[in-house]
Amino acid sequence: MPDRAGAVSTVEFATADIDEAHEYLLHAYGDMDLHVASDQDDFWMRHTVRDAGRFRVSQITNSMVFDIEARPLGNLLIVRVQRGTIEHRGGAKSRTYGVGEVFLAAEPNGPYGARLNRLAMELTDVGPDDLVAVTGGERPPRFTGHDPVSPAAARHLVSTISFAANSVFDNPEAAHSPLLVGATSRMLAATILTTFPNDAVGVTHVADRIDAHPDTLRRAISYIETDAHLDISVADIARAAYVTTRAVQLAFRRHLGTTPMAYLRRVRLDCAHRALMAADPTSGATVTGIAARWGFANPGRFATHYRAAYGVSPRDTLNT
Repeated sequence: MPDRAGAVSTVEFATADIDEAHEYLLHAYGDMDLHVASDQDDFWMRHTVRDAGRFRVSQITNSMVFDIEARPLGNLLIVRVQRGTIEHRGGAKSRTYGVGEVFLAAEPNGPYGARLNRLAMELTDVGPDDLVAVTGGERPPRFTGHDPVSPAAARHLVSTISFAANSVFDNPEAAHSPLLVGATSRMLAATILTTFPNDAVGVTHVADRIDAHPDTLRRAISYIETDAHLDISVADIARAAYVTTRAVQLAFRRHLGTTPMAYLRRVRLDCAHRALMAADPTSGATVTGIAARWGFANPGRFATHYRAAYGVSPRDTLNT
């Protein structure tokens, strides 16, 4: 499986020129029409985008009222309103969202429109490949509504976006860890799927139960142990075992009492353990760097799992 994560980057942009803003938005979010609905003399816009290749988290603030009509972005776009209001137009329906509200603005293949009223907002976009990786389907799921299924689901999504930003964008080691970026992007995709109504349904078929046999498990384990250094998902593991995602999940549960991704984390923990034992701390090797290389974003949580598995702290192993 190829490396699907790009380099982590941050871009900041500010302008008081409406034409310059339009050109910038075309570059950042694809083809769109923009119409200013208020006095142009007081226009200004600021935009900060933090991009991990697999997902982006952006902040955009503007001083005016303007309408946009956008063609498909190619990604799933989530909006959280921080100031002002936004009237979102999705299909035949429209709704105005205010401060603190979160909604699904656009699906990868769907156009969208909105009126932005002196707005500050956070935008999060995730690619369709990670939605497929989470569900194991043949296509990205279709969403059937723009609003969260509950206030609790909305709060969980907001906290997950914050966690993802802190784990990747505020972690210098993340830029060098495709595993960490990939896992974080799939976590975001999974949370989005539980936040907004969609047609992704986990159904167990008779064939899945039949396929959940030891040979499936052996093929899956062989793939995991060979390719643990790559950014792989449960869908990748299922393909390597020649079964469905549901079948490989059943095989791990039935024969090992765990999940494919939990098994993958254990393998990567062992790889990190061996890397710590082999590393020379005088060369600049760090626990945080080795943990990130093997997909562990939180050094404290990594240390807890490590101590539980090996009886010592990762720092002690590095310095031995």
